[in-house]
Order: sequence, then structure tokens, then C-alpha cells
Amino acid sequence: SERSNFERRQLIRDTWGNQSAKHQIYFIVGRTCHVPVHQRKHELGCEVDDTPQNGGESASQREFFLHRTSSATSRFSRLRLPKEWVEASQHLMEQEHHELNKNHTQQLEQEVSTYRDILWTDAPESYLGLPHKLKHAIHWVYKHTSAQWFVKVDDDMVV
Repeated sequence: SERSNFERRQLIRDTWGNQSAKHQIYFIVGRTCHVPVHQRKHELGCEVDDTPQNGGESASQREFFLHRTSSATSRFSRLRLPKEWVEASQHLMEQEHHELNKNHTQQLEQEVSTYRDILWTDAPESYLGLPHKLKHAIHWVYKHTSAQWFVKVDDDMVV
């Protein structure tokens, strides 16, 4: 489950993931990616783009990724902006990114103490980190339960 999907996890708990059933539901949550989207090597990953290009500037200094969310879809669009504007804006975006992650962490800690159904993993919270989250989940289930079967379901799916 993505760190910020509080409402989705609660909906699952209130419906098909109700703990009174015989099954156990756990949500796997990765570590915060501290790299703002506009500074990543790939917008779906969590690695810093520090590759010098064109006069020693990194790609994050030459190009700016703007993440737009609508009710129907999330998408990334690449905009060419003046270097001065990007540099002036990066600091504000980094502050916003940090505050958002800090708030999510505080909310998650409260959620963990209330429900005790969240498993933390060191896998980065990014699309490219999903295979690592799944590997950690399988390892945890094998090591800490006597489950005879394992089902992986995203928090945006209905069972």
C-alpha cells in the first residue's frame, strides 16, 4: 500500500479485510523516497539524477518534471523551463515534499499503533520499488506465519 493511501486501507479494513474473518490482512509500506520527482533519474524510481549533461548541468537542472493528478489519472509531463525558474522553484518543492512525507509518517505511526496490520519494509516507495516490497512481504509471511497460501492484492483493487 502506498504510504499516503490511508482512506483505501481503512475501506479495506471496513469491508472485505475485516479482521473478524479467518484471514489476516497486512499492508506492506515502503520507506519514504526523499528524492523529489523532479530530481529523479526516472519519474517512477527513487534514484537521484546526477548525470552531468550539456555543460555540467544535471538533467534535473535542465528539465523539470511536473506531477499532475486528476480524478481519473495520474501522469507526468516534461516541461522545458528556464534554468533560473527551476532553481528558484526546487527549494520550495523540496520543502513541500519533506513536509508531506513527514505528515505521512506521523499518520502511519498512528495507524500502526491503532490497527497493527502494517508491515514496514526498506524498499523504496516508488513504482520501481514494488518488486522489492513484494519480495519482503513474501519473506515476512514465510518467516512469521504458518499460512498455507498468500494473496497479493493492491489497495486499489476490489476483492
